[in-house]
Amino acid sequence: MPRKTVVKSRCALCGAKEVSEPRGEEKYCRDCWDKKIAVEEIVAREFALKRYIRAHSAENISSITRRSSARAAS
Repeated sequence: MPRKTVVKSRCALCGAKEVSEPRGEEKYCRDCWDKKIAVEEIVAREFALKRYIRAHSAENISSITRRSSARAAS
């Protein structure tokens, strides 16, 4: 008769045995879940800041190009 395999849930980051509810495919202990969320928030803020900088850099470059073209035409 085949034995049943018991799969113990462990934290995907630190390996702790006490795991809260599964979050998708992976399970995390409370501390690692809080850290994971904090890191994701920081990454999202940095991404938004880079997108903002790129948008304003492109805007500044296009306005400089327009000024250069206007001076050259004069």
